[in-house]
Amino acid sequence: MHIYESTALSENVLFTVGYGGVMLKTTNQGVNWNVNYLGGGSYDIKFINQFTGWAVGTKIFKTTNTGETWVIQLTNANYEWNSIYFKDELTGWAAGGDWIAQHIIFQSYQRIDKTTNGGQNWFNVHRVYSGSGLNTTPYLKSISFINESTGFAIGVKDTLLKSTNSGLNWTVTRLNYNVLLNKIYFLSTDTGWIIGNNGLILKTNDRGLNWFQQFSGVTENLLDINCLNSHDCWITGTNGVILHTTDGGGGSFTGINNTENTLPKQYSIYQNYPNPFNPVTNIKFDIPKRSNVKISIYDILGKEISILVNEELNPGTFEVNWDASNFPSGMYFYKLFTDDFSESKKMVLVK
Repeated sequence: MHIYESTALSENVLFTVGYGGVMLKTTNQGVNWNVNYLGGGSYDIKFINQFTGWAVGTKIFKTTNTGETWVIQLTNANYEWNSIYFKDELTGWAAGGDWIAQHIIFQSYQRIDKTTNGGQNWFNVHRVYSGSGLNTTPYLKSISFINESTGFAIGVKDTLLKSTNSGLNWTVTRLNYNVLLNKIYFLSTDTGWIIGNNGLILKTNDRGLNWFQQFSGVTENLLDINCLNSHDCWITGTNGVILHTTDGGGGSFTGINNTENTLPKQYSIYQNYPNPFNPVTNIKFDIPKRSNVKISIYDILGKEISILVNEELNPGTFEVNWDASNFPSGMYFYKLFTDDFSESKKMVLVK
């Protein structure tokens, strides 16, 4: 099953939604999962408290009892919603698209719908023609608000939609990146990220007025982002890519990519490539069993200057990138630590 979105209500309760309208729920930290089939596609799920939440896909569903039962609030055979956002129990927005058949040719539209009564009624606030036949532009993929009046939506190549009047009107800004944008996420009123295809990461620190690119080190399509705080963030993408930062991106994310289908038989860490390098290099390592893994970078004096990996990993062969843009030329060391293994190698940065 393809998982599109997940949300945690507590350290024990987690929901995920995926292809075909399947919803999974755990109440014991993932030890056991209950399966619920909502019908139609399910692409996003959001809760505003431990009881009340919404799920969207080809329909809009609502629960008021922590997902024990779900009620259909809106359905249309020609509609598809990819993202939903509620600022309170009454006011929310759903973003996606719709299509109509015109002389045997399908015409597609991007759309945003709004409710002010908890989803009992929905009205359209944005609908723009996006193409016909094979020349259609993808539906809107993600929507988010930073306060009662200011919101953003993305999904189209280079296009960022913004509203400053609670979603009643939307203006379009071109970001000049020729890739599909997949998710917009705000941690606070000021700080947010946009992620997209080909490893694109954009960050804002001024409420979306300006966006700057952060280095991801990967070319996979990035699909989801969540942050524990302003420093500790995780991004997931296609082909099993997981990116992690402990400094809010700080110019770059660390990519952890499981690259092989066969499991290694022993711990090992390979020589970085390229070497010498400027400014990015790749480090490959093998983990034969589930382990607590740490990979650190040291300067010539033995001082730890960067931590690339510091987490529990399943068995596999992984690759991680180090971006040394902020460090001077010279010799550096990288070291793999686990509970019962350690090994280090040296590398040379030449600028």
